[in-house]
Amino acid sequence: MVNWKLICKNVDPKDIEEYGRFSEVPAGDHIIKGIVISSKSGNAYNILVSMNTPKLTSKSEVKLFCNCDDFKFRWAWVLNEHNALLSPQNFVLTPPKIMNKTHDLGCCKHIKVFLTLKEKQMLSTLK
Repeated sequence: MVNWKLICKNVDPKDIEEYGRFSEVPAGDHIIKGIVISSKSGNAYNILVSMNTPKLTSKSEVKLFCNCDDFKFRWAWVLNEHNALLSPQNFVLTPPKIMNKTHDLGCCKHIKVFLTLKEKQMLSTLK
């Protein structure tokens, strides 16, 4: 598992604007499940996050899943190497050779946007 703040740093404001429509599906403690939808293309991306805490906090360690190609080809293998990939059986786990040659730890913009919006939503309910 990895800290979600570590891999979700540098969220592009353009991505927040494009994928700002998100929907969460009730999934219980330790799990966040939902979709983000592109305002440009209308494409929806499935997100699944498993946490070591009942609710998302800045200290939550996570395992991740997204059904986008970027996640599949750039991030899945790296996350699996850090024990932070959900459903590894759904991926052909080979080291990325083109898009992430240095095997940097990170995740796709869909997960970054989803978790950033989820955190903002949780913070607004505390006010």
